[in-house]
Amino acid sequence: MKKINITYLIVFTFIFLTSFVVRNNQSELLSIIKLILDSSIVFFSISTIIFIVTLLHKWRFNELNLNELSDSKKYRNTLSEIISAITEPSTFICSVSILKGLILDYFYNDTYFVKFDQPEKIFLLIAAFYFFISSFLEIKENFFELILKTSEVETTQH
Repeated sequence: MKKINITYLIVFTFIFLTSFVVRNNQSELLSIIKLILDSSIVFFSISTIIFIVTLLHKWRFNELNLNELSDSKKYRNTLSEIISAITEPSTFICSVSILKGLILDYFYNDTYFVKFDQPEKIFLLIAAFYFFISSFLEIKENFFELILKTSEVETTQH
C-alpha cells in the first residue's frame, strides 16, 4: 500500500478551503487589497528594503569597489555594478507599479492606463509578470545570501 504524502494533502486542503473563503468574502478581500495597493507607506517600505538589500549584497560580495573607478582598466566593471545596483531594484518596483495599475484598472475600474486597449493591457501584464517574477527571485536570492552565514556563497572577483 502506498503512503500518503501528508504535507501535500495539508497544502491541498488549505488551498481548497481558502478558495471558499475567498469566494464568499470577495468584496472584503478586494477592499483590503485596494487599501494595500493605495498605501504609499507599503510602497515606500518595499522600495527601500529592496534598494538596501541590493546595495548591501553588492557591498558584501565586493561588487562595488569605488576605488576601481580611477583605474582605467577596471572602471567598466565597477560602473556596470553601480548601474545594476539601480536597475535591478527598479525593475522590480516598475513591475509592481504596472501590476498595481492593471489590478486597479481591472477590479476597481480605475483608469490607470487611459490610452491602452485590452490587448495592450494583456501584453503589459505578461511582461510585468515576467519582470516581477525574475527580479523577485533575484532579490530573494540576494537577501538570503546577505543574511545567511555560509561558506557556500562565494564573493565575486572582478
